[in-house]
Amino acid sequence: MLEIRHAKEIAGSYELPPNPDFFLIVICCVLAFRKKVAVTPMSDTPLISSYKNLFTEHLTIHQQGTVCEITPHPEETSSILVPYINLPYHDFIVFLLLGLGKTVLFKDLPEKRLSVWKKQITHFGFNIESHHTEDTISLFLAADGVFSIPEDILDINLVHQCLGLAFGLRKKCTFTIDHPFQSPLRHLLPCFGYEMNIKSNYEKKEKTQLEKRLRFLSPKLLKKSDSKMSFAVSIDFTNSQADEVTITLPGDDILASTLLTAKSLIQKGQLVLGNVPLEPWSCAMINYIRKMGCNPAIQEKRQTSFGSTGVVSLQKFKCIGHKMECKPLYHYRRQLPAMVALATFAKGQSLFRALEDLRNDAPDPIEQLLACIRLMGGRHGELIDGIVIDGAKQYDGFDLPDSFSAALNSALAAAGLKCNGTTTINDTAIIQRWPDFREVINTLCIFRT
Repeated sequence: MLEIRHAKEIAGSYELPPNPDFFLIVICCVLAFRKKVAVTPMSDTPLISSYKNLFTEHLTIHQQGTVCEITPHPEETSSILVPYINLPYHDFIVFLLLGLGKTVLFKDLPEKRLSVWKKQITHFGFNIESHHTEDTISLFLAADGVFSIPEDILDINLVHQCLGLAFGLRKKCTFTIDHPFQSPLRHLLPCFGYEMNIKSNYEKKEKTQLEKRLRFLSPKLLKKSDSKMSFAVSIDFTNSQADEVTITLPGDDILASTLLTAKSLIQKGQLVLGNVPLEPWSCAMINYIRKMGCNPAIQEKRQTSFGSTGVVSLQKFKCIGHKMECKPLYHYRRQLPAMVALATFAKGQSLFRALEDLRNDAPDPIEQLLACIRLMGGRHGELIDGIVIDGAKQYDGFDLPDSFSAALNSALAAAGLKCNGTTTINDTAIIQRWPDFREVINTLCIFRT
């Protein structure tokens, strides 16, 4: 158990470790790429070791210093056992493995999620067959499918499924979305030699004479845009232009969100975080803090295979609740626990919307979040597609004996730094992901006696 005391100051500098979840994404991409790949920088943690063990029958993974070399086996087995709980970017990974012709085995796959995947894959001309045994569920593609993409606007929350399936099948892929395409895959896939083209289109709506006259009579209509934006994304997976490639990993965005939450709650002292991912898909916490009135100091330092990283530090600000529309969900779900933890201390009310897809997981992540809020003594409400939180300035220490995800347990650890008294957190998942988390907290924090 991790014991957390009330902190009076957080100061110092800390370089984020490489993101283990992106290492898993790279491993899965190597299966489709079929060539040797080097990943750097890499450090061996329990979580990274567990990811390596998943693919021992498919890949040779050799660690030498901070470089990890991944080489596909000439012949692979057709099935792979994947843990669903806390599986990062599960839509891309599972659809990629299915596209490769793998039989994907689960021991913990929720029935709701299976139903969602079966419905989603029909948009692309395929069906998922499933076979249940006493211990596992096996998934594989039906043999009579033909890859196709809807001509209409593709739901932004289907983009990773589309790219994963197309990559596994080695198909050309073109689709249109109504949100800017910001994803870890936007930077990663070109590193493997697959050129990605993204074009923005503006479609101006033609108005009738009556609509034109009403526009000048109504102030509300004057503020509405006449143009509709869309983005055309295309990528060809039929052939790669790269041979052996080197993939560079950014820092862990989940740990960044945890430490930014801690710093937002304990504002005395100067904390400088390095190797922070700065792409839109990784900045949910930074954007939330901005909405509260903070003006974070950000300096870009280097480019990785997942986009830019840099140095981030926070200025003093007042925590005021705000509404967050969490769309696309993959921009927010990894940092949602940290944002919710911060919202419980914010003045006023906080809303988090567009979370309905989380209800398809088991255990329900929303219920876990709300249970933790109640454990702290906070007040909340539920919406059809999200949650409402009434913030308070102070809480007493609490005990969290359950092991949830590293994101949730670490976010509650950050909240414990602001609570009166002592807080204890089950750190099983935290240690798996960040073995030195306790040391980091003790180094950066000055505690009240």
